Amino acid sequence: MLRRSRFWISLIFFVLVVLPFLLPLPAQPDKSADALLPAGGRFVTVAGLRTVLMEVGSAGQPAVVLLHGFGGSTFSWRYTLPALQAAGFHAIALDLKGFGLSNKTFNTDYGHAAQADFVADVMTAAGIEHATLVGHSMGGSVIAHFAMRHAQRADRLVFVDAAILDRAQTPTLLQRVVPLLLTLQPAQRWGQLVLRSFITPQRTAAIARSAYHNPARLTPEVERAYLAPQTLRGWDLALLGILRDALRSTLPAALQSISVPALVIWGEHDNWIPLAAGAHLRDMLPAAAWAVVPDAGHLPMEEQPAAFNKILLDFLATSPRR
Repeated sequence: MLRRSRFWISLIFFVLVVLPFLLPLPAQPDKSADALLPAGGRFVTVAGLRTVLMEVGSAGQPAVVLLHGFGGSTFSWRYTLPALQAAGFHAIALDLKGFGLSNKTFNTDYGHAAQADFVADVMTAAGIEHATLVGHSMGGSVIAHFAMRHAQRADRLVFVDAAILDRAQTPTLLQRVVPLLLTLQPAQRWGQLVLRSFITPQRTAAIARSAYHNPARLTPEVERAYLAPQTLRGWDLALLGILRDALRSTLPAALQSISVPALVIWGEHDNWIPLAAGAHLRDMLPAAAWAVVPDAGHLPMEEQPAAFNKILLDFLATSPRR
């Protein structure tokens, strides 16, 4: 029995701790973020991390900050930025930590509170003291954290198909264990092996396609833009860090504490976060405006840009800045 126990313990140790370093990582593209910088974009470095900034308008105009969702980037706002510029706003879109063309590293805090602080630092670097913040999907959680941590810098909030976690949602055992495991190098290596093997460009494209009400809107050009970050060295380690910190992204207080003017915009046919979740978020925010974009899924600003931009600009024109 003792020998058998030693054998199984040794085998488990070998598989969990030694084997991942003996298996070669599947080959990945190794492109430079500099080579992928979109036209009109520039790199900025804040808090020791480099990211991409897309900027229109100029200082002195009312400011708007656009934050993408999980798997998104500044590319998500390609139809929104020109509309804001034409309407006389100073608008910026940025890649959040770990996303888009930002630095890909495991050793940083990807929790949404830390992302909100990062946004504040980028705003400072761009010469923006306060602004309306627009957050899509995961970005909706980031702007909620921003409003709680940097209240004097948030004029208005716009939640677009927002993915917001609250502490009433009890994490599963797996959700609790994974962050602990990912502090260990063998688990990180296994994570890289799994991500590189299963999160292929084809699977990523299929996931992205499901976000659209009309999948045909994910054209080859759009697909290439969304897949570009997956060609950068370290994308898998950054994703592991993001997954590790997901549980620390729940909101620390009730949304009712947010007092700035707010707008909730939702795609009518969102299969990722249903319309009912948007209505619930609207009810949780005091006196929030509400708008539904027809013929749109999880990405209304891309699927129906004209309708989305009109809703956004009408809100910016009529709601008082705090």
